[in-house]
Parts: sequence; C-alpha cells; structure tokens
Amino acid sequence: MKKNLLKLIISLIIFVAAFSPRLYRINNPVADWHSWRQADTAAVARNFAQGRFNLLFPQSDSLMALNLQRLPNPDRLFINEFPFYNAIVAVLYQQFGVHEVYARLVSIFFSSLGAVFLFWLAKNLFGIKIAAVTGLFYAFNPYNVYYGRVIMPDPTFVSLSIISLYLFTRFKFVLFSFVFALAMLVKPYAIFILLPCFYWAIVSHKTKQFFISLLSLFPYLLWRYHYLSYPEANFDTTWLFNRTNIRFSGAFFRWLIYDRMNRLIFASGGFVLLILGLLRSYLDKKKALVFVWFFSVVAYMTIFAMGNVTHDYYQLPLLPSCLLPLVGMKSGDFLTSIVRKLLLPARQLTA
Repeated sequence: MKKNLLKLIISLIIFVAAFSPRLYRINNPVADWHSWRQADTAAVARNFAQGRFNLLFPQSDSLMALNLQRLPNPDRLFINEFPFYNAIVAVLYQQFGVHEVYARLVSIFFSSLGAVFLFWLAKNLFGIKIAAVTGLFYAFNPYNVYYGRVIMPDPTFVSLSIISLYLFTRFKFVLFSFVFALAMLVKPYAIFILLPCFYWAIVSHKTKQFFISLLSLFPYLLWRYHYLSYPEANFDTTWLFNRTNIRFSGAFFRWLIYDRMNRLIFASGGFVLLILGLLRSYLDKKKALVFVWFFSVVAYMTIFAMGNVTHDYYQLPLLPSCLLPLVGMKSGDFLTSIVRKLLLPARQLTA
C-alpha cells in the first residue's frame, strides 16, 4: 500500500514538473521555431472547428501543390497523418474559442503523460530511485520542454509510443494494441517501437501474443489506403529517406551525433554519461530492453536519414530511449552519490 502511494505521489510530482515549465509564454503567437509546421497543424484544427469536421478530409489553409506529382489541390486537403491531435484541439476550439493556448495545452498534456509512463516503465526495469531521476530528466530537459509544447502531433506520438512499450512490458496486450494503433495513426514512425516489444516478447515467451497484437496495424493500413486514394492531398515524403545521399556521410554523423545528441539534446556532459551507459554490458533482460529500444531509434534515424538531418524535432523519439541508459546504467549511481553528498552537510547540521 505504501509503495503504491509513493508511486502515485512521484507520478503526480513528475506530471506537474513536466507540465509547469511548458506553460512558459503559452500564449505566444505561432511564430517560433518550425512555425510553418505548427501553423499548418493549427489551421487543420481551426478548420475542423469552424468548418467541416470530417476526420477523413482535414483541410489546411494552403493551396500549394505539395504532393510528388504536383497535382492541384483546390480543396486544400491535408491528408497525411490521421488528425487525432488536431481533432482534440478542434473540440477545445469549439468550446473555448480559437486560440493557440489550447493547442499547446494538448501537447503539454500528452508530453507530461509520457513523462509519467516513462517513470513507470523505468520503475519496473530499474527501481523507483532511478525511475524518479529519469522522469525528472525527461520533464526538465530543455529540448524536450520546447518540443513538449509545440502545435504539432509529435509530442502526442512520442508519448503514445512510450505508453505502448510500457503496456507491452506489463503484458496488457489489448490495451497495447489500442494505444499502438493510435500511435501509428498519429505518426507511422511509431512502428519502430515494435522492435523492443518483439525483444520483450522473445525473452518473456510471449511471441504468440506479440504477433496477434500486430493486428493493431490494420487501422493504419486502412488510413494508408485512404491516403493513397487522394494523391493531391499528400505531402511528398520521398525526400525523407536519403535525398542527397546524406546517409552515413560526414554531414550525417556531424548533424545527428555532434550537433543534435551532443549539443542540442543532452549537452556534452549528458552525452558522455549516455555513452558510458551504453558501453556497459548487461545480461539482464530488463536492462537489455533499453539497448534494443535505443537501437530501434537509431534504425529510424538511419532509414529516415534526410528527414532527421533536416528537422531537429525528428529526434524526439531519441530522448526517452536514451534517458534510461544515461540515468539507469551507470550514471544513476553517480547522480545518487552526488545528491547524497549535497545533502550530507544539511544532515550534519540537523544532527
């Protein structure tokens, strides 16, 4: 009973810790980094709220032909990812009026929810102390704070992916199928979470349940069929893979490792701790899950090489998969010892 109460208290702390900093200047206009992508997403939600609320035919404000064939798009259709995020924002728009605050609040909520489920996942793998540090790192990481409040579906997709992995490790296969199907609809990049799930199924002797759970891909396949039926409403996404042949070039490693991972996301100190954590060898199946998760994200960045080099928000799935090796493998004990040393003077004074 006490353990459940402690878990609940820490979960609430992490949720509030993640939610609060993302409220900073929440009423800012959509004029910050990646404003073009945020404006398109916000426009779809606004058009749902003020016009035709049809999830199959979302509309943007652009008449530009962004599809591969350069087909005209007079109806301004915006059929790419399933507009789950946009629909939630549109409902808030209908209730409270059209304002960027509500769109950002949806992203903040999902980002904060993802922090809680990352804490739960880490607790099952490493224990409550390391899990708490992991959740707080995720909550306060500056890169994650910024992208946890943008008007884009990416924070929702990453959080749903974390929830999916947590549910699978707890053998909640029905709930996993539902959440994973939703994650795939929001962003098909969620498919890479299947690799750590498959690993967990093998070591837990649940491969049959894993393959049955793959039926959750069916909603995405239906959406994909609908997507291909309206080529004028699609984005040209072929460039995301390897246009300019950047994969494994010097620029590829420079941008993704030095600039994004080392400088932007983890800073140099955190990046060193991450490498230390990854270099430690573990035979324990729980800790090995983290390595599989990390390398599934590496596979995603490698396959969608040009997209990841071009857009820094494409590395959002990297953060939860890297925080566990950063905190849980080696640096967890290191950080715990630092906290204890900092608290020692206070203990001596109060003794």
